[in-house]
Amino acid sequence: APAPAPAPTEPVDKNRKGWMRKKGGGRQETGRMQGSMFARRNWKRRWFVLRGPHLHYHAGPDSPPLGVIELAGASITPRDDGFITIATHGRTFQLQADSVGESAQWVLSMQAAQTP
Repeated sequence: APAPAPAPTEPVDKNRKGWMRKKGGGRQETGRMQGSMFARRNWKRRWFVLRGPHLHYHAGPDSPPLGVIELAGASITPRDDGFITIATHGRTFQLQADSVGESAQWVLSMQAAQTP
């Protein structure tokens, strides 16, 4: 008898959208940190939209983008507790999805989006 066909795997969503928390970062402009040296780096809930190798983040689904994370050439590191670190050439971003499972799906989508 022929071997059973493998179960279809769910395709990875390279255009994922959803809420995650992003840790605020100190942006460098003209060699100085914006704001006080002692400014807090709070976690903010952001609406993320993955479009190809670009991860856009917004204040909400209908808001203009606040920024974009270039995933091409970035290092995407998941942690067991659901946190995700994305190290780009100029900056490191820390994200957290609502659950460990959702975090794993985001990581798969971002890794898949890194290559055409």
